[in-house]
Parts: sequence; structure tokens; C-alpha cells
Amino acid sequence: MSRPSLRTALLLVALACIPALLVRAQAEAPAAAPELGAPDKLPEPAAPSGQPSGDVAEKRALELEAKEAALRTLQADIAAKLEELRKLQIAAQETLEPKRKREVEDVQKLVKFYQAMKPVSAAKLLEELPLPLATSVLRAMKAREASKILNVMAAERAVQISRLMAGK
Repeated sequence: MSRPSLRTALLLVALACIPALLVRAQAEAPAAAPELGAPDKLPEPAAPSGQPSGDVAEKRALELEAKEAALRTLQADIAAKLEELRKLQIAAQETLEPKRKREVEDVQKLVKFYQAMKPVSAAKLLEELPLPLATSVLRAMKAREASKILNVMAAERAVQISRLMAGK
């Protein structure tokens, strides 16, 4: 089920208010009696029940047009802001992409270094690295090599890395 647009929602709210406004307008309007002796002035025909008289209907139509114009302006503003945000997002991605690639390359270099070491030596060094970096290095290793290193690592640190690798 799709959500109605802002314009549709506001129009529905405005339409829902019309009957109450009509009842109020009809209650406030004095009963117009035709003037005797003035044949050129005929009373306006009474509006059918629930329908606004001509002036009220014109006023409501003008108000509705003004609200629609305001909504169109807001929609244009929102569209412009969204476009601006999309451009900023693209610029941010273009700025961050080289940094992300460099970080991936750096982790791959570390993986090669640590895989070439004996598990005990690699474990000692990985224990000293920040937890996220150590996790990234072990995650990028072959499972067999990572398990050898985790096996000789301090139990607490191995559990921390294992939790991060499992996403918990």
C-alpha cells in the first residue's frame, strides 16, 4: 500500500473540513428575504443542502488554489533540497572512495605480512593492534591461517576478535 503524497494528504484534510465550514457559514449567514419593490434584484437561489453558496464556493476555491500553489512551491523546494543532498552524497562517496581503497590495500599488505609469519609471532603482534584492525586483518586471511593465529592468541583477545568477526 503506497503512502499518499503530501499534496494529496493536504487536499484530503481540506476536503474533510469543507462540510463543517459550510454548516458554520450557513448558520452565520442571515436569512435573505427578497426586497419588495426591487424587481431587478432577485435573491440568489438557495444552495442545495451541503453545497456552498456562490461566494463561499468561490472563496473556498481561491483558498484551495492558494494552498495548492503553496504546496507546489514546497514540493519544488523539497525536490531542490533532495537534488542538493544527492549531489553532496555523490561528492562524499567520490572523496571517500580513494581512502577506502587505500585502507583495503593496506589491510591486504598486512595480511601478507602476518600470513608469512609464524602463528605465535603474528598473534603477539595482532594482540597489540587496535581491535578493529586486527579483526580486519584476520577476516581477510585464509581461514586456516587465521585459525592458527587465533589458536595461539590470548583467549580474551581471541574471543573479542571472534565476536567482531561473527558480527556480535
